[in-house]
Amino acid sequence: MQRSFKKVLSRAAKQVNLIKMLNPIIRGWVNYHRTVNAKETFERVDKEIWQSLWQWVKRRYPDKSPVWITKKYFRTAGNRNWVFAAEDMEKLYPNGKPYVVSLSRASDMPIKRHMKIKGEANPFDLKFVTYFEERSTSKMRDTLKGSKKFLTSG
Repeated sequence: MQRSFKKVLSRAAKQVNLIKMLNPIIRGWVNYHRTVNAKETFERVDKEIWQSLWQWVKRRYPDKSPVWITKKYFRTAGNRNWVFAAEDMEKLYPNGKPYVVSLSRASDMPIKRHMKIKGEANPFDLKFVTYFEERSTSKMRDTLKGSKKFLTSG
């Protein structure tokens, strides 16, 4: 993740474009690793990302004060401070206000545990039919693909 993240941090990049490029990287990395106990790791990733963004901004504006940088690049969203966010002038709400794009945080993503199959379960044995039906129903509820399958099958 570090190499792909460093490639994106160009000095000339606009904040909105930077956020749009980083969000899929962060989400993809988190989705890959979210089946393990990684909450502490996700918090560490968030810290590293924040430090890299702060260095990026300081390199971009070496003569500006930390207060100016904070006001320009970071916002308060809900109960969270220091949210790296920007207004996207290309995407507007119906009332004409610009859409605010914010950087995803790895630690905000929920961890989904992998559901192991019982060792004695056999999909061809009739006594395990209900077990496998409950298992597939639970998987369908948790994923978008499964929801689509569930909606189209009826």
